[in-house]
Amino acid sequence: MNVIWYLSDIHACGTVRADVPARALNDLPDMNVVVKEKLSLSDLGFADVAVVQRGCCGQRLLDMNKLACSGIPVVYDIDDNLLEVPPFFTDAYEYFCKPESREALTQCMTSAQLVTVSSAYLGDSICSSSGVNVLTRVVSNCVDLGHADLTSTVRKDDRFIIMWHGSAIHIHDVHLAAPAIAAVMKDHPHVEFWSYGSMEKKHYEEFFPDDLMCRVTVNGWVAPEDLYRVVSLADVAVAPLDSHEFNMCKSPIKWMEYAAVGVPTIVQNAFPYAELPDWVGRADDVDSLQAMLDQHIQGKRVGEGARCRKHCKEWYSSPVVAREWEGVLKDALVL
Repeated sequence: MNVIWYLSDIHACGTVRADVPARALNDLPDMNVVVKEKLSLSDLGFADVAVVQRGCCGQRLLDMNKLACSGIPVVYDIDDNLLEVPPFFTDAYEYFCKPESREALTQCMTSAQLVTVSSAYLGDSICSSSGVNVLTRVVSNCVDLGHADLTSTVRKDDRFIIMWHGSAIHIHDVHLAAPAIAAVMKDHPHVEFWSYGSMEKKHYEEFFPDDLMCRVTVNGWVAPEDLYRVVSLADVAVAPLDSHEFNMCKSPIKWMEYAAVGVPTIVQNAFPYAELPDWVGRADDVDSLQAMLDQHIQGKRVGEGARCRKHCKEWYSSPVVAREWEGVLKDALVL
């Protein structure tokens, strides 16, 4: 089967949601998957099926129509409910409030043979927000454990590193984690906090006094090829998540990325993490996050990282999820 997968980007969702599973699909018999950003006329004579990733502009819809007119079934893949972007995320909110943006996304959904989503909740939410009832299939996000094994490293020092990485939407989640991290740093001089992504120093200064801020390292976005090397430096990660519809539609990808290198994550006790086992660390509020961080610092949760890695391999490794995608692509051919 010849498949062309059209990326939304090459630095975030395009890598996580498309390039990672595509590499695993290419290891399966009779699968030939090409990943690219733009449609070329030569695609129309090559593809048996196409996957179009979260397009929400007129050009994306035109491309889907070209594929359909050439007899190529199209799977439309969504991993966020872009119709529920919160108002504080100003630029994106204003864009997706435009009638033409919302209409383009809705038409992409209705033009496809089927719509893939990263969680059942997201499927229900996007259908409700758009007002359309389309055939959806849940396909999990996944991680490349082979890449993780090749690039991860071992840190040899006495520091205890708490880590968090996230895009701009997560700036609004800082207040859920920063006070707890500051509290354990005050009690434990060897603890440091490393932040990666869109958060800047100014977002943390109100929570960390100067004597703690010197142990806070704020870094920019991590390139996909460097992600596992960076996250493997952590002793524990946090994944705070404020309670609004856009966040509730997310997947447990943050947990997966740390689990891939054997790093445990304390996640928010919220729907995106509900599918994870009961033994995964969950925090309801700042106090419970602080208590759980203390347990990790004091060595009371030894072995959880290895357990995370094992569960991740069984459920979220790219070869496992590639089989899910294979089923979806075969179904698209006969719908």
